Amino acid sequence: MPIPDSLKRFPIIEATYNVLCNFGRLNLPAIPPEKVVSLYEDIVIPMAPPLSADLDAPSADFFFLLSLARTMKPRRILEIGTFRARTTCALKLNCPDATVVSYDIAEIESPYRSRVQKLPGVDLRLGSFADAGRVLFAEEKYDLIFVDCSHTFDDALADSRIALQIVSPSGFIVWHDYRRNIPVTHRIRVPEALDRIVAETGRAVYHVTGTTCAIHSPTSIAQAAK
Repeated sequence: MPIPDSLKRFPIIEATYNVLCNFGRLNLPAIPPEKVVSLYEDIVIPMAPPLSADLDAPSADFFFLLSLARTMKPRRILEIGTFRARTTCALKLNCPDATVVSYDIAEIESPYRSRVQKLPGVDLRLGSFADAGRVLFAEEKYDLIFVDCSHTFDDALADSRIALQIVSPSGFIVWHDYRRNIPVTHRIRVPEALDRIVAETGRAVYHVTGTTCAIHSPTSIAQAAK
């Protein structure tokens, strides 16, 4: 259960809670981002209010994802979890020749969505990603898949299973929010879902150091990790 509000004002209790409730959760082997990506100084970052940090990915995660996209030059990109479409917009701006498909169950109006809707090669799909398997399996595979939707165990596991079936042989899957839970929630279950994926499939999945991202590639990542 989340820590009660009445106890949050005691730092030692909150610190103890963090240790006990997150112990043994982050089990993936680590890989430095520079083993996977080239660093770009000219990455395009779309900005629009509100700029609240809790609404979008942290800067380190954002830069890693976009650097990966620039490094691999994907033809087809899939995002699971459009939200305000800031990441959708950023991926398209940094990979203008790519087709970008993004799924979400809700349509949230934002300056990013308004902008990205006008760009060619962007397909914003409204509906459940987990229910879209039949459509996705019939499509050409994706070179880069970014999983950032529901973070419950069941949803993260279901999304991951589909992603592993539709990523191209030389492509990459990036999961967001591979991180500790904070005292107010136990809803971040991406670590547990990825532990299950590794156990089920034997696939190599890595935590990208300095970020809350995890990454898998069918062919490329194992060599880079050596």
